[in-house]
Amino acid sequence: MHRHRLGGGFAGSEWAIVESAVVTPGQNGADDVWLFVKRSLGGVTKRTIEIMTAPFEYGGLDDAFQVDCGLTYLGAAVNAISGLDHLDGESVDVLAGGKVYKGLPVAAGQVTLPGGAVASKWQVGLGYRCEANTLELDVGGRDGSIVGRRKKIAKVMLSLLETDMSGLEVQSSLRGRWEKVRMPSIVAPDGRASLFTGNVEVPIDDSWEGQGRVKIRHVNPTPCTIRAFTPVFDAEP
Repeated sequence: MHRHRLGGGFAGSEWAIVESAVVTPGQNGADDVWLFVKRSLGGVTKRTIEIMTAPFEYGGLDDAFQVDCGLTYLGAAVNAISGLDHLDGESVDVLAGGKVYKGLPVAAGQVTLPGGAVASKWQVGLGYRCEANTLELDVGGRDGSIVGRRKKIAKVMLSLLETDMSGLEVQSSLRGRWEKVRMPSIVAPDGRASLFTGNVEVPIDDSWEGQGRVKIRHVNPTPCTIRAFTPVFDAEP
């Protein structure tokens, strides 16, 4: 079990507070998780009823709903949408027309795309950051466990499924530099996000004192699924 940190905050907390939750049978074979959430929005305490979306698999990027306390717009291509009164005074993340827009302000229930951009489908809401921290490595010892022995990661191999790599980063647990996950052969036209399935190699600036621990985060309102994580490392004999 792990903590799910929802977008928004309350009373100095960096994330929203779930006051109640219930699970009901869904219509597509997956259960529906309903949450009663408390946040400070625009300086006012507000409560919303939200439903968690099912994990994203093999869909169109425009259908990916990866925000909290958000709404979907589908219609004519427009530069601004309204109906976001519950998020007045907040900054939201937007996935519109396959492009990512972060930190857009909501005023009078309306949000506008920069540069005169237009889109016919929007996913807009509070952004959140997905994070994972690996445990100390304990594989590859010639005489058994390598727990407690110094080790250093040179690179990691990630097996990804339908993932927007523009928001995916990896970091040594001791070094402060986040390494972006890139595939030079994949070019997103017109700045649009693209989804990648396959394996990617990421070099890491690690330290011998880090015990082979790695941090992973995804910061965009787009899909990210990591199927496997394989480190390449050296360890004390």
